[in-house]
Amino acid sequence: MRKLRISFGMENEDLLSAGHYGDSAFFLIYDLYENGILEFIEKRENITGESLHGDFEKFKNIINILYDVDVFAAYRMGPNFLNIRDKSNKIPYLTRTRSLKESIDLVKNNFE
Repeated sequence: MRKLRISFGMENEDLLSAGHYGDSAFFLIYDLYENGILEFIEKRENITGESLHGDFEKFKNIINILYDVDVFAAYRMGPNFLNIRDKSNKIPYLTRTRSLKESIDLVKNNFE
C-alpha cells in the first residue's frame, strides 16, 4: 500500500510554526496511507540552531533531520523553499492554516 511520510513544522502541539519551516521548534511526523489512514510516527526536535534565513547549511541540516520524510508541510516556507523543491527529493506543501487538524485534513484531501 502506498504511503506518504509527512512532517509538520510546529510551534506547539496544536499550531504549525508562524515562522519559516526551518525555524520550527519541532516536527511532527505522520504516515498517510492511500486508504486514508493516518498514523503518528514521532516528534523530532529541530536541532539546527540559529542561522541566517536562506542559509544552505540549514537546508542541509533540515534534510538530514527529516531524511525519511516525503512531504514538508508548513504554514510558511522561507528562502530555502526553492532548495527543497529543486535540490532534494522532498515536496514542500503550504497549508495556509496554522491548525494541525486542518493541515492534516488538507494533506489527506490532496493525496493522489
